[in-house]
Amino acid sequence: MIHHLRAGGVSLVVEAPGTQVPSVLHWGADLGPLDEDGLAALAAVAAPAVPPSSIDVPLRLSLVPTLAEGWSGQPGLAVHRGAGP
Repeated sequence: MIHHLRAGGVSLVVEAPGTQVPSVLHWGADLGPLDEDGLAALAAVAAPAVPPSSIDVPLRLSLVPTLAEGWSGQPGLAVHRGAGP
């Protein structure tokens, strides 16, 4: 599902694909009113190319990048569970 928020001359387009962490497709100048086809086209062109020696799918950074998504930098979120029952 793709959400398009507009206000004050700014657009925020967020893709929330089911079980995956949402990712920002656009955050900047107002894109104007977009229907579902326009949002789907934006999502298609926002997908980066797959470089050689990389994972087999385009790397789209989520709001919280993790190793599970192919992110090779520092994780966006670190969780620790203390010892206990």
